[in-house]
Amino acid sequence: SESADKAQSGICVICQENITSPCEAKPCGHNNFDYPCLATWLEFRETCPLCKAAVCEVRYFSEGEDGQTELRTYKVPEGSGWSTTRESGRREQTPDPVEAEWLRRRRHIYRENLYALHVGSNRRQVGESQYTELSPALFMARPELVSRARVWLQRELRIFDFLQTDVADPNSIDLTRPTRAEWIREFIIFLLKTVDIQDHSNQFEDRLSTYLGRKIARHLLHELRAWLRSPFDKPEDWDRAVQY
Repeated sequence: SESADKAQSGICVICQENITSPCEAKPCGHNNFDYPCLATWLEFRETCPLCKAAVCEVRYFSEGEDGQTELRTYKVPEGSGWSTTRESGRREQTPDPVEAEWLRRRRHIYRENLYALHVGSNRRQVGESQYTELSPALFMARPELVSRARVWLQRELRIFDFLQTDVADPNSIDLTRPTRAEWIREFIIFLLKTVDIQDHSNQFEDRLSTYLGRKIARHLLHELRAWLRSPFDKPEDWDRAVQY
């Protein structure tokens, strides 16, 4: 089969790119995926992409603090699948006038390579320093920060038309398919919890560039950092305050 051919060639059957972070779904044992891809997939469906068996954990290798590679286990949160809870239906292709203007403005920002300036804290948020170090540990400990990232990404990723198609081919596995934008959103959330978004090695950017291209990935991550460090809870408020 096509999936078997990809597995034998070291290609992830989800993203169709080379496997760089091997993993294994349990208990079925399929290992034809890149770990970030499978972990993101399980945010939508708690089943193996190949055999549809329930997945309770994923085993993968990661570098420990001592620099040694060690086997780790990711436990799939109970009830994490989005097949019945995710947004029902897709937005209409024609946005309303307010939304159309927002899309025009945001697309202009990316097209002209304009980068957001820092938005300082205000009286509503005392001590902005709690958000200056955006480490994976902080995202794991602060669900509200993850929620802010997800809300902003939900809207921002609509800028890119090429992300509004289904992840899987219509002739592939029978599933309720997320759009590429939804998949990328959850992939970024996964990376925020596992990879330092501020690391100068650009590991975060490298992972995202595989799907968005280097220019868009770098710009999107800058805007995301600017939003997360701002004192605002609503993206609309950030829109009014941010300068370029």
